[in-house]
Amino acid sequence: MLFNVNRILTADVRTSGIILLTTLFVAILIFLSLYLFLATTPAKSTVFTNTANVITIFSSLAMSLITVQRLGFKSSEGKYYFYLVIGLALWACANSIWAYYELGLGIETPYPSIADFFWLLSYIPVSYHFYHSFRVWKQARMIRLRSLFISVISTSVLIGFLIYFSFQDSDEGGGFDLTTIIVSNLYVVGDGVLLVPAIVILWSLRRVDIFLLHRILISLFIVINALGDVGYVYHEILVDETTFAQQEWIWWLVYPIAYIVLTTGLLWYNRISVKIKNNVQDAIDKRYPYLEKLWNETTDNHESNNMSDSNMSESEEGFVEHVTNPEIINHKIENTLRKTNEDILILISTEGIYLKIKVEIYKLIKILVDLNVDVRILIPGSDRLRDLAIELEKHSKFNFQRLYRPLSNDSVIFVIDSNAILDLEFKKEEEISNSEKKLLIYSEKESQVQSNIVVFENCWMLPLLHEKMPNQ
Repeated sequence: MLFNVNRILTADVRTSGIILLTTLFVAILIFLSLYLFLATTPAKSTVFTNTANVITIFSSLAMSLITVQRLGFKSSEGKYYFYLVIGLALWACANSIWAYYELGLGIETPYPSIADFFWLLSYIPVSYHFYHSFRVWKQARMIRLRSLFISVISTSVLIGFLIYFSFQDSDEGGGFDLTTIIVSNLYVVGDGVLLVPAIVILWSLRRVDIFLLHRILISLFIVINALGDVGYVYHEILVDETTFAQQEWIWWLVYPIAYIVLTTGLLWYNRISVKIKNNVQDAIDKRYPYLEKLWNETTDNHESNNMSDSNMSESEEGFVEHVTNPEIINHKIENTLRKTNEDILILISTEGIYLKIKVEIYKLIKILVDLNVDVRILIPGSDRLRDLAIELEKHSKFNFQRLYRPLSNDSVIFVIDSNAILDLEFKKEEEISNSEKKLLIYSEKESQVQSNIVVFENCWMLPLLHEKMPNQ
């Protein structure tokens, strides 16, 4: 039955997450064990760390390309993830050039070099990728302004201190030329810029978020990478050249771990994306045959008719009412909404049905404003609903989000206190040209209520999954 779908998905996600984290932990242990086993001399250490860096960064690049290919290169979300591909491609070029300098040309520490140009350039597209999601998270009220303020202040203080420290050390006879100091500080600034979204993401995490693991992993990637950069730069400043050449492998072990974490996060993103899409489609596919049957059995003469639901369990109890009289429909919706005690979910499936009942929707909003309940509303991503979005933003109790894409039939669905549903449907009458009839379904059957909750919750997740806003 459909009400089990959400429970199955949640349990499967939790189990898969545990398996994925275990695999990630084992992969990191294997990587470190291989280093201790193979890199017994400085020469072997250089070969191992460079090879590991190149392999892991190209793995991250490949996974990001798979993500873009699945989303579509021409789609908005595909273009958004393509910026991550560009950033990782630049990182891959930088790692390859560095490996060539060390292994091919025998340069012990090629820093700074042309490789640093590609590393620093990559911060631009990678920063765009992470900051672009702020608009979506703010729309979904996932971002806390306090976290944004604290992250900006803390990273600014950290960057300022590190830059001051580097110039102080240079003035005291550190022996570094101006180019090295500038390049080092550019890394610090770039990492500081990326740390802002990482801190905000980690601060705003919620245990109920199905993308919790994905957000943790992409944030850890930024933190680990920044740790490697800052450690490498300031280790070089604090110790002499010979000692640094012997100890720099410590920081080169950090970067492959960061890339492994990022690859895992992208892998998880793709898996959850496919699972949620399939879950939404499965719930809708199971719901629509019942609606079609109901349409065929309902005529305009049935103003109110309690019919058994042959698509659900015959033994299941629950009051079901079908109404086709327009005046009774409006009266039924208003009275039912006024009886809401805790929360209500509203899904407006298409722009078309919104335009048909625009006046009624604004009237219902006024009713809900007077109630002390939480309201979540899904609306189509359309310019014609701009006024509705502005109206919803005025009320703190209302949390709205735009559909990732419109559903396939005209309907407005209300889920009241997770105990009952109101489903307003429209269908053209074949015998009368350009004529439509209304059907309102009121149901307290658990299977029907839960199936609509499944559709709503998964449609609510999709825009956050793709971190994309439809047309405003």
